[in-house]
This record gives sequence, C-alpha cells and structure tokens, in this order.
Amino acid sequence: MTAFISQDMKKELMPDIKKVLKKYNVKATARIEGLQKLVVCLKQGSIDFNADAIRNEWTEGKDIHSCHSIQSHRGFNGKAKQFLVELFQAMNHGNHDNSDVQTDYFDVGWYTGVEIGYNFENPYEVK
Repeated sequence: MTAFISQDMKKELMPDIKKVLKKYNVKATARIEGLQKLVVCLKQGSIDFNADAIRNEWTEGKDIHSCHSIQSHRGFNGKAKQFLVELFQAMNHGNHDNSDVQTDYFDVGWYTGVEIGYNFENPYEVK
C-alpha cells in the first residue's frame, strides 16, 4: 500500500500540532512532501535541542540547530524529548503502521518528519 497525505488531511492535523507548538513556545511551519510525508520545520523556540541531544559518534561536535531531520524522539532527552513525543503523536493522529521490516513490507498511512532549522543559513533559533 502506498503512503498518502493530502493538504486536507494536513489541515485536519494542524490544530493539534499547533497546540503542541504553543505549549512549548515553538514556531514552525508544516508542509507535505511528495503526497507521502508530513514535515514540520521548527524555526525558533524555547527548547535547546543541542543541550538535550544524546551525543554519539555521529552527533558529537555537530550543531543540531542546522536542519537536522528526524523521524522520532530518539536521540533526545529532557524537554526536547517530551516536545517531540507530543509533536509526533499529533502528526500521526489517525495514521497506521502495519509494516514488517523483516519481510520488507511497508504499509503506513503517511510518513512524518521534523526538521530542526530550515538550512545552514536559517538555523533553528533558541529564544
């Protein structure tokens, strides 16, 4: 089954997404990529993702604020983790995942992702 999300579906999800953003004082935009993925791009907010990042050999010394794309809350502790858990719950309301990676079978309603910052010229700002 092919993943699919429309602009109308995004509009239905936005009130809950906006509640989470407001609760944590984060400004963001949302977009649909390829009619398969809902992406929320974080512009600025009170959460310091660098401070709450779980560091490993891939993230050590790297700036999390510069367009770091994530698909879950893994990799973060503290306030960042709490925020991302709630944000992904809001983004996935009504979604399904019947995938079985062991048999290479993927069946999701739509994919989700969060970008921390737009790009290196427009990083996420902690305020």
